[in-house]
Amino acid sequence: MLIKHKGDFMKAEDCKLFSHFFEGDKRQYIIPVYQRNYDWKVENCKKLFDDIVGALERDKAHFVGSIVQVQKDEENGIKPFIVIDGQQRLTTVYLLLKAIYDAATRENTKEDLKDVLFNKFKDDPSIRDDKNKLKLKANTKDNKQLLLLMDGRVEEVDKQSSVYTNYEYFYNLIRDEIKSGKYEAKDLKRGVEKLTAVVISLKEEHGDDPQAIFERINSTGVELELDDLIRNFVLMTDMNQETLFTKYWLYIEDSIPKNKRPNFFIDFLNAYTVSSKVSKEEAYNKFKEWAKGKTSETILQSLKKAAKSYSVFIQNSKEYSKQVNEKLEGFRRINQSTLFTLLFPIFDDYEDGIIDEKVLNDVLSLLLNYSIRRIVCEIPSQSLRGLYKTLYKRVFADIEKTKEVYLDALVSMLVENLKNSKDCFPSDSLFIRGLCETKIYSRNSKFCKYILGKLENHRSKEKIDVDTNEITIEHIMPQKYPNKDWAVHLGPDYEKVYNTYLDTLGNVTLTGYNSNLSDKSFAKKQEELKKCGTKIAFLNQEFISSNVWNEEVIKARSDRLANAIKEIFAYPNWSGKDYHPINIDNLIRVTLHNPDDCKDKTAVYYDFMGERNEVTTFKAALFGVLENLYGIDETILQELAQTNFSSTGGQTHLSYNKDRLKKPNKMESAEIFAETQFNSNSILLFIRKLLEQYEIEESEFVLYCK
Repeated sequence: MLIKHKGDFMKAEDCKLFSHFFEGDKRQYIIPVYQRNYDWKVENCKKLFDDIVGALERDKAHFVGSIVQVQKDEENGIKPFIVIDGQQRLTTVYLLLKAIYDAATRENTKEDLKDVLFNKFKDDPSIRDDKNKLKLKANTKDNKQLLLLMDGRVEEVDKQSSVYTNYEYFYNLIRDEIKSGKYEAKDLKRGVEKLTAVVISLKEEHGDDPQAIFERINSTGVELELDDLIRNFVLMTDMNQETLFTKYWLYIEDSIPKNKRPNFFIDFLNAYTVSSKVSKEEAYNKFKEWAKGKTSETILQSLKKAAKSYSVFIQNSKEYSKQVNEKLEGFRRINQSTLFTLLFPIFDDYEDGIIDEKVLNDVLSLLLNYSIRRIVCEIPSQSLRGLYKTLYKRVFADIEKTKEVYLDALVSMLVENLKNSKDCFPSDSLFIRGLCETKIYSRNSKFCKYILGKLENHRSKEKIDVDTNEITIEHIMPQKYPNKDWAVHLGPDYEKVYNTYLDTLGNVTLTGYNSNLSDKSFAKKQEELKKCGTKIAFLNQEFISSNVWNEEVIKARSDRLANAIKEIFAYPNWSGKDYHPINIDNLIRVTLHNPDDCKDKTAVYYDFMGERNEVTTFKAALFGVLENLYGIDETILQELAQTNFSSTGGQTHLSYNKDRLKKPNKMESAEIFAETQFNSNSILLFIRKLLEQYEIEESEFVLYCK
C-alpha cells in the first residue's frame, strides 16, 4: 500500500509486528530523544497481554495500530530505524518478549527468543558493541534501565521506572501461566506473532515530513501531552538532538515534575508572547508561532532559564534565601499561580544581575501583600491574569531598570497609576473592614489557616508548625447552631450574632485540641484549653482570658487581629515619584457608560480585565476584546455566532457566515466573523452588549483616546 504525501510517496504496509521488527538480524529500532519517556501503565500492559492470549486462543491476528519509522543509513553493519510513532507499543512488546525469555524453561525456546531480542555478530565480532546489541534502543532516560534489564542485571534496574514495573508485571504473569500448565513460553511467543500493525516508512529525501506526520497521527497509545509535543517539535529535526537533549531538555524534566510541565509551558507562553491569553488547547500552536525563526538551541536556552525559575515557583529551592522561599510558599498556599506570569521576567532580572536578592525579596513581599489584601477585600480575580500578563511591561517599558528604582516603580503602578481601577493596591481602611467583616473561613478555609498561622508566628521566637494536620481551625462560637447555653451566652440577639460572626476572623483560632473542644459551652472550652496548656498564645488571648464570648468580645478580637495582620501584610511605602510616562490626564478616558466621548478621537490603548493593550484603531480594540472573551469561554461566542448575533436587534454583527455581514473580518482564534462597518460609538456599544452576554461588568473595559 502506498500513501500520497506532499507530491511524493511514503510506503505503508500491513505486516506481522513480530517478524517485521524482531526476527530480522542486524537492525535496531531507535526511540529518539525527542520522544516522551516510556510511560505505559500496568493497565495498558494487561490489555495487551489479554489481546495476545485472545488472539492465540482464536488463532487470529490482532491489530495493534500504526508504527511510523524513518530508515537511516547503515552504520557499523546495523540498519537503524528511527521510530516516529508507536514507541510505547514497540517497547512494551520488547519487554514482554524479554519476560517470556526469562520465564521460559526450555532451552530451545530461550535460544529462539535470544535471536529475537539481540543482534548476532558471528560473522564479524569486531563490530559487536553494547549500543548495537539490542534490537530496540530506548530514549536517553529509559535506555540505561533497558540495557541493565536486557543484560540480566535486574537488581541494578531502577525499581520505580516503567521499564522495570512493566517487565516485572509480565514476568510474574507469564510465570504463573507456565506454572498452572495452561501455557508454555513458546505458546505466548506464538501469541505475540499474531500481532499485526500498519508500518509507515518515511524517506526524508523524498519530501516526507516526520514532524507533520507525527502531529497528525492519532496514536492508539498514551495521549501526547503538551510537553511531549514541544519536545518533539524542538528536537526532532535537529542534527544535535542528543546533545541538546542532555544539555537542556533533561534539565527541564529534572526540574519540573511531569504533571506540572503543561502548566509551565502555558505560563511561559503567557509571559513571553503577546497573545491575550494562551489556553491549553491552543498552547502548542502558540509555541510554534513563538519559536518561528529561532534555532533549537536558542529555544531550549530560553526554556531552561524559565524552568530554573519555575521550579522555584512550585517548590522550595536551596539556591534562594529562606525569605524568598517563604514568599513563594505563601503564593502556593493561597493558590496564586496566576502570578507566575509576572514572576518570570522579575526572576530573569534577578538572574541577569539587574536586581539583587534583597530587591527580589521586597518585590515578592509587595506582591504577596497585594494578593492577600485582594482576597480579603473580595476583589474579583477575573482581571488578575490580564493584569499580571501586562504589568511588567507597563511598569518597565519606558524606564531604565535599576535595583534602586525597581521596587518603587512597581509600587508607583499599583498605588498611583491604578488608583481609579479595582486593581489598585487595597488601602488599610478597606483591608481592615474586609478582615473584620469577611467570612474568611467559609470563603476559603486554607487561606484562613494561612493567615492565622502568620498571625501566631509573627514576631514569635518559638515558631509553631501550623501546617501539620494536628493543628486545625477551631470556631470558638461553635459551627453547630447554638444550644441553650450558647444562646444565653450570646444574648438576646444570638441568631444575628451567630449568622454575622461565625466564620469571621474574630471567632476563629488555631488549636491542636479541636476534638476536645467540639461544641461544648464556652466555659467548658476555656477550661479544656487551659488544661491542655496550648502554646498558641497570640490568637487565644481573649479565648483564655475572657469571662464571656459575645458580640462585643468578638468585635474587639477582630480589631486586634486585623490591625496585626495589617502590619504583617503592610501597605507599601512609595516615594511619590510617577515613573510611567503615559499621562492619562492628557488622554480622554472613555467608558462603556459614555461611548459618545470617543467621537472624533483616536484610540491609544484600552484596559480590559486588568490587561493593557495598545491599539491605533477602535476596530483593533473590538477584535482584542473578542479574542479575550473567546479565551474566557469560547462556547458563549460560538453560540452568539451560531444565532447571528446583533448588538442592536437588527443587522447581524457576529456570525459564522460572513455573507450576512456588510464588511466582515475574521477572528484570529476562530472561524467567526464580526462586522467592522461601524463608527467608534457603535463599536463601543457592540462591546458593551458582548460583555452583557458574558455577565462581565462594564467597568472592566476602559478606552483611552486622544
